[in-house]
Amino acid sequence: MNCHIQLTERAFASLESFAESVAFDIFAQIDLLAKFPQMGSPLGPRFPSLDGYRQLIHSRRMRIIYDHDELENSVYILAINNCRQDLPSPRQLRRDRQSDGELPLE
Repeated sequence: MNCHIQLTERAFASLESFAESVAFDIFAQIDLLAKFPQMGSPLGPRFPSLDGYRQLIHSRRMRIIYDHDELENSVYILAINNCRQDLPSPRQLRRDRQSDGELPLE
């Protein structure tokens, strides 16, 4: 059964800022999370404060940070940024996830 994918406003804004070809490639990778939500590596072992979150690396340059909620059968795309940028704080990720501005991806 496929998971429901939702992008936060921040993740959607990041996606819109990329060149069209890059955005479509990232979008295709995000789409795979609907079938394989565990395919990203957990962030907890390297960053204990981010336990429970996962990341998917695209083209060794871009990081897709997401949360898989098994109870809701949903994947929340929380942030998309360059791997050279600092990771968002757990507080920022929680706030983005709880915002009313989640955009369904269907």
